Amino acid sequence: MKKPTNPRVEAAKQIRHFTRGLGIKASVTSEAYAGGSSITIILTDQKTPIVEKVKAFAKDYQYGHFDGMQDCYIMSDVKSDLPQVSYVNVENHLTIETKEKVWAELKETDPNIPSFAVRHDWNEFYNDYGDTLIRRKFLGIL
Repeated sequence: MKKPTNPRVEAAKQIRHFTRGLGIKASVTSEAYAGGSSITIILTDQKTPIVEKVKAFAKDYQYGHFDGMQDCYIMSDVKSDLPQVSYVNVENHLTIETKEKVWAELKETDPNIPSFAVRHDWNEFYNDYGDTLIRRKFLGIL
């Protein structure tokens, strides 16, 4: 007799299979809690087109959204042919090596960043905005 599968686990497996098909390594984890379940997809050092492709694929695995005005979850996108969860989150983390490389590029191109600025100065020099600058430069927004 075949053991029934948990929709949350099955959805995570299918998303993991998709990311591997793109040739990228991703951490895909699922979590169950009172009143729902979620999947978190963590990508590393990916450019916007890949992140958007993963988001577009993964959104089908979320069966609704939270409506803050009514303070309730609305099941607005139920698909009976797919295993679904309450929330799907896609995050793109930058490694320290990537941040350092981008920071070096910023120091060369941005006249507002002093040339003597060294590793991890992006937080000391710009506070949290340093990470924002690095992420924008990495994604090609600057």
